Amino acid sequence: MLVDPYYDVFQYQYSIQNSLVDQIEHQNEKDSGTFVPIYAALSRRLVLPETGEVIPFSKFDAGHLNYGISDPGRSEFNSLSDFYGDGNAVEVRIPWMLLNVRDPGTKNIIADWNQTGAITGQSADASYFGLYGTQQTQSVPFAEYRWESWDLPTYHERLKKSYAAIQAYFSELP
Repeated sequence: MLVDPYYDVFQYQYSIQNSLVDQIEHQNEKDSGTFVPIYAALSRRLVLPETGEVIPFSKFDAGHLNYGISDPGRSEFNSLSDFYGDGNAVEVRIPWMLLNVRDPGTKNIIADWNQTGAITGQSADASYFGLYGTQQTQSVPFAEYRWESWDLPTYHERLKKSYAAIQAYFSELP
């Protein structure tokens, strides 16, 4: 996944607010047509007091989506998968934060910090999604997506495949 630099929260937080990374081109230009990777910070710069060793600021490409099957009942299951395509259907699991959604349960999204001067929230009734691949000549046009508010997210529990092996191991410990 890529983001227009104007809407890149990482760049705002770490180049404008904290000066930990360099600013990028088009960062303050709305709808520039330029797209950049979506990063997340792993750690700030740290100096270990006993040795003086410096551990630098580090980041990772949070927008990199992993291909795989998210169905635990399938032999090809990969719990880290983000998308899968089969025939004419594509299943995509994208973390809300990559979409600049602060609280999906209340439909609260990150507001335009270039207008507010800080990262704040605002209400949203819908989001719009399209799809374009770098190696494709066709795209999927933008479509509206609406969701219901919630107080508590739904979830389900399941035992991982390694549960029985770990249970057996610990049952044999003194």
